[in-house]
Amino acid sequence: MRLTTLVPQIPSDLVIALENCGICTVADLLFSPLIEIYGQLPVGSISLFDLQQLSSHVATLASASGTPGTELLQRQMEAHEKAPSLSTGVTELDDLLGGFGGCRILEISGNTQSGKTV
Repeated sequence: MRLTTLVPQIPSDLVIALENCGICTVADLLFSPLIEIYGQLPVGSISLFDLQQLSSHVATLASASGTPGTELLQRQMEAHEKAPSLSTGVTELDDLLGGFGGCRILEISGNTQSGKTV
């Protein structure tokens, strides 16, 4: 993500100064040593402490929000319930798998001529 997309959350003049130093993306800022970035910036443009704070703020802005595992599980279960299901034609297999379809991938494996195609 380009730093320019984070304006006005971060000052545009600072984004320009960073771009002039070759720091154009969030990754450039987050994965480059801050002391090296600080050394390339114009004197007095920002303190090292403020650059560290800015880096943390940019990391927060660029991060995806967390989702609890229980919420993801609930979403998956709801999607599975809403998805169409196809019968295999074998009652025992349907009871075991719940049929084919939904949000899952089933792999059927076995030895040659063990009945996989049937």
